[in-house]
Amino acid sequence: MKQISRMFAPASVVLVAMLSIAGCKGDGNGEASNDGIFGEMPAIAIDYGNQAIAVLESAKDLTTIEDLKNFTNKIKELDSTANATVDAALRKLEGKEIPVVFDDNLPVKASKPFIFDMEQSKNEKVVFVGEIENTEEINQLESKFNQHYLSAVYLDKDGNPLCVGGRTTFKPGDYSKRFEKGAKGELKVSLKIEPWNAELLSKAQKVKFASVKDDNFKVVLDSTSNVERRYKEMLKAKEKEAQEAILGKLK
Repeated sequence: MKQISRMFAPASVVLVAMLSIAGCKGDGNGEASNDGIFGEMPAIAIDYGNQAIAVLESAKDLTTIEDLKNFTNKIKELDSTANATVDAALRKLEGKEIPVVFDDNLPVKASKPFIFDMEQSKNEKVVFVGEIENTEEINQLESKFNQHYLSAVYLDKDGNPLCVGGRTTFKPGDYSKRFEKGAKGELKVSLKIEPWNAELLSKAQKVKFASVKDDNFKVVLDSTSNVERRYKEMLKAKEKEAQEAILGKLK
């Protein structure tokens, strides 16, 4: 029984993630554009989700152990094909510069372009790295800003926020001088493009860095969190449904 449960878990995750796209902003039709800053990656994630749905829907037709083996093989083939497709899409992003802006109230600016880092990008994760510089001295006691508070918000062509996402890390060039005017450091974002956020990210044309303490950031964060919450709720229900369907057929 444990083997059966482990077998369909990866595909069911993709299924629920795909279904949750209907609750996102955008066209709501589960389609992605290749014109965004992430190229083909979002469309690949959505296509993978569609294929996963088709595989899982075939679970109702399982009647024998041989059917179960074929079902497992379909999932493995889907994962293998998706990995190769993602690798090819990532190579197309190599060297591409990402347009970035900063909230007006932040005392930092980009001092070097933000570029996709192919050495760190893999599978569904994309990594982009740049350099930032303090535009004024940061008073550690009075200022509410810290470089480690920065987080990425993805904007559409009109500058409207789509979602937040990714792990943002700051590495100062000189730790002892990190609050001085003109101090520089590396800013890196690691972002997973998955079926549940792919349609939103396909429309992203720019990245805006904001402070996690900012009220406007919190609004977009709440919106993104709601999409993810619905995804997890649906995931639990769909996993149970798939388990019952498979086990019921093989009794």
